[in-house]
Amino acid sequence: PINDLDNSVINGILPESFNEALRTFLLTASQSYLSPEKFGKKVSMMVHPAREVATHRDWGQVISNNINEWKSIINYSGAGAFLEIHEENFYKAYKKLKKGNKGIASFSDLIEYVPKVIQLLLVTTLNADSENENSRRRVKWKSTKFHILIGGDLLDRGFVVKGLVTSYMPRSIGVGNSDTIQQRGRFYGYKRDQSTQKYNTLF
Repeated sequence: PINDLDNSVINGILPESFNEALRTFLLTASQSYLSPEKFGKKVSMMVHPAREVATHRDWGQVISNNINEWKSIINYSGAGAFLEIHEENFYKAYKKLKKGNKGIASFSDLIEYVPKVIQLLLVTTLNADSENENSRRRVKWKSTKFHILIGGDLLDRGFVVKGLVTSYMPRSIGVGNSDTIQQRGRFYGYKRDQSTQKYNTLF
């Protein structure tokens, strides 16, 4: 949404469009348990809010805080307590997701796996700055199946995000350079169906 192109974090609150994208990602990650043949070894979300390093850090901190809060609820109060709070919002995201994904599992099946995905989820902020020269190597891919990566130009071009299924980029087109737009367009390409070796748009 146009109103969400302001990519600053205000009072620790992220745009609702991001929250919707996150819920969509978690549901898609849950689908990987039910139809693993359609996914690789990793399932990832990429968040590219701006070029500025400080903005990446802000987003990374808030996203990490939110995910850790969810993990605490699940660990100390149980998955049922988490679902009681958040199930309605996940269902809204599911209805939109299902419109373009007819083969997706039922909501009741998917939502049961969401707490498990959250517990395994790793959030990593990547920057190509002087303090972080080896940031390309900092993603601990082997530690878990589920990842959220936050960054800017490092993720914008030439960086392989393994198992990318969800991209969130609240940026304008800028001056509209065609090469930049084409590079970003790769995020929205087709995924190969590993079982039939045909391309499809499922996830």
